[in-house]
Amino acid sequence: MCKHGAASSLADPAAVTPVPLEKWRECPWSATAALRSFSSPELVQHALALMREGHVETNVFHCSAAMHSCRECSAWTDAIGILHCMPQRNIPYNEITHNVALSSFAAGSKWANAVYHLKFMRQTAIKPTPVSFSSVLAAISREGLWQEALTIFNEMHKDMLRTDVVCFNTIISACGRGGQWLMAIDLLDQLTSSAQPTDSSYSATISACEKAFKWEHAVALLQEMGKTLPGSRKCYNAAISACEKCGHWQVALALLQEMAETRTLRDRVTCNAAIGACAKSASWASAWSLLQSMPVTALQPGTITYNTVITVCENGLQWRLVLEIVDRSPGVAVSDAEPTDLHHTIWRLSKQPPSQVLWEQGEAAAKRASRMVGKFRPKKLVSLLRALASMLVTEEALFLQAAETLAQQRGAGLLQAQELANLCWAYAVSDAPGSSAIFHAVQEAFIERRAARCR
Repeated sequence: MCKHGAASSLADPAAVTPVPLEKWRECPWSATAALRSFSSPELVQHALALMREGHVETNVFHCSAAMHSCRECSAWTDAIGILHCMPQRNIPYNEITHNVALSSFAAGSKWANAVYHLKFMRQTAIKPTPVSFSSVLAAISREGLWQEALTIFNEMHKDMLRTDVVCFNTIISACGRGGQWLMAIDLLDQLTSSAQPTDSSYSATISACEKAFKWEHAVALLQEMGKTLPGSRKCYNAAISACEKCGHWQVALALLQEMAETRTLRDRVTCNAAIGACAKSASWASAWSLLQSMPVTALQPGTITYNTVITVCENGLQWRLVLEIVDRSPGVAVSDAEPTDLHHTIWRLSKQPPSQVLWEQGEAAAKRASRMVGKFRPKKLVSLLRALASMLVTEEALFLQAAETLAQQRGAGLLQAQELANLCWAYAVSDAPGSSAIFHAVQEAFIERRAARCR
């Protein structure tokens, strides 16, 4: 529009689409349509620059269309730049240009700029419309600024403007992000008394309760919604997430069953929330069952799904299930905390009375440990091998990899005398592969220490 704006955005004018200036001169509306259809801010700025240089009339409609294209391309700064250049060309603002500017600020998460521009509008002859306020509310809501949102909401009432469902939903979302769950419920009640809430209204309110750990209110709102509106997946997801946060897995599963009865399709978010609720309550069987049911409903578990089920199964000492999940999902990574947790679990198993079930759990845990040998520190690795040997668990892959790792990293040299003795005992009792390498490494460690004392 102005020289600065064109130069700042235009990379290669020769490479852009040719502009039919003569056609635009004869039919200004064709220029408006073209500007609105452009798919990049470079094209918009190039076209405006050529219109200026070719003395083609440029009016407020052209500017509005150009701003709209820039906003749709996520180039909100270009849109605002066009707005600022309009006075230099003696082009007056209108309602559309102001609203596009406000929505551009919202798209750029510039809520303060949006509020300032709204105040500027109120000082001009062009008064804000419901669309103007909605754009500002959207920008404010994303930041969770519920007090500012309520201020804008009250200004709408002062201007005698109708507040529609979208405005209510936006403010409810702001209250939810700001932790004001009671205010969100109050706004939903106000909306119910004046209009028909949508599933988005309930979803925003239920999410506000979920963020505040108010699972009872979230579930109650879901039931209230069912009296007037059909079931909504996003509402169920929010309610199940609330149950997850508070560890109410039975309620979460009941809501899942209700979704099936009302033919409301679940998605991965639904299942992850329900599995998370089971995990927090140590209900590994329910979490495992949900994981198994996902492919039946054409849902593919993700990394979060697998890791959550792995954690709850590990805590429940269900090592066979853990290994089955790992075999099924090779992309699941080992967390930094997992080797420590596994070591602790194996030691817990070693302190229990011997049994066939205990041995099977130890064997499965050892197979899991064999896949992360490099994650253990030498002292922890020796402790783990000692515990497994005491249960007569001799997972060959684990003992062999441990021997190679300790020998390569000279791990034996980092161990105390008692730890070296425990290491030898574990390999002697288990008669596991790698014992000769371990005995040799331990012998070298003792020789080096004796030599060090004699110096």
